[in-house]
Amino acid sequence: LAIAGMVSVPRSPYRLITPLIYPDPTEYNKLVAVGFFGRLHFDRGSYSEPLAAIAMLTELTQLLHRERASRSSTNRQQHADADQLGDQPQQQHARFGPSV
Repeated sequence: LAIAGMVSVPRSPYRLITPLIYPDPTEYNKLVAVGFFGRLHFDRGSYSEPLAAIAMLTELTQLLHRERASRSSTNRQQHADADQLGDQPQQQHARFGPSV
């Protein structure tokens, strides 16, 4: 099902590099190289753009899951730190009263 979806996409998921948009040869060559190595990374030797796009989507999904897990563990740590601070007596602020 995923392959059928990727085959039906009318445009490539990769950035379109054209000398009309990037007239500077150095910038154009740099962007072409970045695109080539990006395709090479996701293609993994299959020479199939739909399979490369699926690999890209899979890697993006894994990255998002890792980021979400990292945020979750950071939030848990912050709550644990706040709980530890909650055990300490509150300090009075001269102008605003007890700190929160």
